[in-house]
Amino acid sequence: SRRPPPIGQIWESVGHISTRPLMPDDVPGFVATYAPENRRAEVSLRIAPLLAGSKMPSPLFLRFAIEQALTGSQASTGKLALVFSYVEALRAGKVNLNGDDMARAAAIAAIEAVRDHLSPRELEQPFLCGVLVSEGPFIDARNAAPVGAAAVVEMLVSSGLLERNQVNRRLKFAYDPVAEFLAAWRLSTVHAANLDDVRQRLIAEPHSALAHVLDDITATDDANQEPALAPSA
Repeated sequence: SRRPPPIGQIWESVGHISTRPLMPDDVPGFVATYAPENRRAEVSLRIAPLLAGSKMPSPLFLRFAIEQALTGSQASTGKLALVFSYVEALRAGKVNLNGDDMARAAAIAAIEAVRDHLSPRELEQPFLCGVLVSEGPFIDARNAAPVGAAAVVEMLVSSGLLERNQVNRRLKFAYDPVAEFLAAWRLSTVHAANLDDVRQRLIAEPHSALAHVLDDITATDDANQEPALAPSA
């Protein structure tokens, strides 16, 4: 949705949809959409700190906050914390991967998705497997046995974090902002030579979406917070 239609294609009709920033008056409608009627007052109270800042969250992050408020797992109003809680909700009780390793694998995939263009793109599965092999090992949810790179990729797909293009079998993140925040977190916490090219591109493109996200989480010191992951099963 962030990119224009491919050039040279023939379209029967094209409709332009203009979006606007989320406004405070829109929040009750979001709560009504994602929360049952008997929980709306409770959810509104829990998400109130997220709405108290000078800048309204995006619709995606407001939805994350509402869903996490319903489970009682929302412990922070920071966007990065909301992303980690979302990743953990995809993992817990659903895939056999250690919580810390789920977050790490997701962040590694995010870096590769943004590496060449600073915005999320599709990934070749064999390539992502090769990167995960070099970044391993990964451990199962009981911290008892290693999990192979191919299995980790399948867990990221089965959890819903990544989606597989059924035509070319490539992988992409279900939500671009999730990839951007995970990539920015890894860039801010991992000082490895294999990230230098991404950092150089960010210096050359300071107005890119990824650069803004990195500035956002470092300005709020959100990057230095440990992800709030539930204990492994």
